[in-house]
Amino acid sequence: MTSGNQVRSLSFTAFQNPFADPAGPPYEVADFTDYFGVNHLGWIVQHNGGNYYVKRCRGLVEAQKDLLAYNLIAPLMNVPSIIMPDALTRAKLDLALKARQPDTQFEALTLHLVRLCQDYQTPMLPITDLTQAVAAEIVFSTWINRRDAHNCNRVYVSGIPMFFDFAAAFEASEPGTPTDFFRSGSNSGFVPNWRLWKIPEDKRIVTHEIRNLERGRPITLHPVHDEILFWQHVDFYRDVVIALPESHIQDVVDASISDEPKAKTMTDCLCTERRRLWEKLDFARTFMTAQTTAKPE
Repeated sequence: MTSGNQVRSLSFTAFQNPFADPAGPPYEVADFTDYFGVNHLGWIVQHNGGNYYVKRCRGLVEAQKDLLAYNLIAPLMNVPSIIMPDALTRAKLDLALKARQPDTQFEALTLHLVRLCQDYQTPMLPITDLTQAVAAEIVFSTWINRRDAHNCNRVYVSGIPMFFDFAAAFEASEPGTPTDFFRSGSNSGFVPNWRLWKIPEDKRIVTHEIRNLERGRPITLHPVHDEILFWQHVDFYRDVVIALPESHIQDVVDASISDEPKAKTMTDCLCTERRRLWEKLDFARTFMTAQTTAKPE
């Protein structure tokens, strides 16, 4: 929660672009445009010298899923920090957004702040290797049934991916039936549309460029430098997840999700899906290795 002192220091100012990237060129405005061509610059606010995206959710539990994901893996994987505003912060935020977005109805929505990945520099990240970072995201997404692990939910910081958006996650599957996590469809984030993309060691992924490769196509590209090393990293992070004590998982969920029945459901989901993780990753691999060496159009 945000303290009173932090509330007084909140400033909601026009977003300044571009950011300076110490290791490369400035970030592009295109990095803030989604697959539907919607630009999100109007939802950027500044807080204590940092830049945050104002995420709008249909309810508190949906918003708290981002907090849960962060609390589960922040020390291990490349995810941005989260602020859940208290009442005073929300009031200031509403005033600023009404002035900036007069035609948008958001008062009934739950708002929270997600630190912009563009604020991070590579040394600040837990994982600074492309192949390892992608492997970690794949394992975590497979564990929590996150169906939209596509590049519109990634930002590449000097070529290293950070990932965000966990609204389509933490939903249990029915025992003995194909989980929704593996259902097919035109959504590029669905697992049957995941593909490994082997790239040269000296190639650095740029956020808006890889998004353009996916735009309008039912495919998610997971770039790696070394496919063998990628699967070794997958095995490592799989074992990390499997080794998490059930009591730890429950404590993190309870600290993140305020709705007790929902918290219990999510704890059960995480524990059940963890036991299935080996099988699920093997299944995902059959999709990801199809056309591994195919050059994106």
